[in-house]
Amino acid sequence: VSKLVPNNIDLTSYSIIFARNKGDLNTFISGAKTIDKLNKDSKILISEACSHNVSHEDIGQVKIPNMIEKIIGSKPTIDHYMGSDYPSNVKDYDLIIHCGACMINEAAMTSRLNKAVDNNIPITNYGIFIASFTGILERAIRPFSRGDK
Repeated sequence: VSKLVPNNIDLTSYSIIFARNKGDLNTFISGAKTIDKLNKDSKILISEACSHNVSHEDIGQVKIPNMIEKIIGSKPTIDHYMGSDYPSNVKDYDLIIHCGACMINEAAMTSRLNKAVDNNIPITNYGIFIASFTGILERAIRPFSRGDK
């Protein structure tokens, strides 16, 4: 879409809006900036707040892992947690990539976010990760750089 929409028109994603609404946009952006530090020995948590039928084009199960493999050049260890399942010890991970959290409330997402922050584990969300991977992160967060909430 970013190739089709002129650069002077704001562009973002559903997941990035939720990152700002239910999480901490700056923390998720910081987490995305650690992606280039991943390697074949990295351990990554991909977390989805809902449980849904997984398809061959699933974002969390297929697309993001494929993107990670392209970044690293090999397959790291990736754990998937869905629904209310979430690891109590996030210290085992080098990066957490969380869905937009549309199916959980702000308190639940804040709890998950705080577990990462308290343990110095970078965390990002699907939209921020994908925007970073595709090279449009600065454009995708531009609508929120004006200081209004």
